[in-house]
This record gives sequence, structure tokens and C-alpha cells, in this order.
Amino acid sequence: MEARNEQAIKEQMSYMEFLELLLSDEFSNRKDNGNKKRMQKAKISQIKTLEEYQFNQQPSINKRFIYNLATCEFVRKKENVAFIGPPGYWKNSFRYST
Repeated sequence: MEARNEQAIKEQMSYMEFLELLLSDEFSNRKDNGNKKRMQKAKISQIKTLEEYQFNQQPSINKRFIYNLATCEFVRKKENVAFIGPPGYWKNSFRYST
């Protein structure tokens, strides 16, 4: 809060601008902490993004299809998605990606 107070003084913020800045910080912190707690509770060992996946190691996976799923358009259309395949096919990895 001290850093934000100094910023407000330096930038000559109004009380409302300062309050908005503090509330924005609080909202971001709560969101981040909530996500961390949910990840810990779910016991997910590693967080990965789609950009981190090496699709070339699993050539049978359709990269375009996976990126299309990431848009969550299937949710809007009220469709289901199921990852089906043999063990070691990265099904869980995609389920937990962000």
C-alpha cells in the first residue's frame, strides 16, 4: 500500500482514482490467491499453457483442434468434450492446461 500511496502522490491522483487503484489491486490479489488455492486443492502438480506443449512429440494430436478447444466455443454451443485414447496420450495434460 505504501508503494501505491507514493504513486498516488507522485501522479497527483484524486481520492477516487487512488481508491480505484487499491480496489483493482485487491481484486487481482484475491483472484490470484483463489486460483492458487484451487490448484493446490485439486493437487495438480504442474501448470502448463498450450504454448509450452511440444506437439511434435505427439504427432497424432491435432494442434489446430486443441487450440480450437481452448476457445471454449463448445461451452457456448453446450457440447461435450471427451479425451479418449491409450495410456500416455497426454489426455490429463490437456485437461489441466490453462
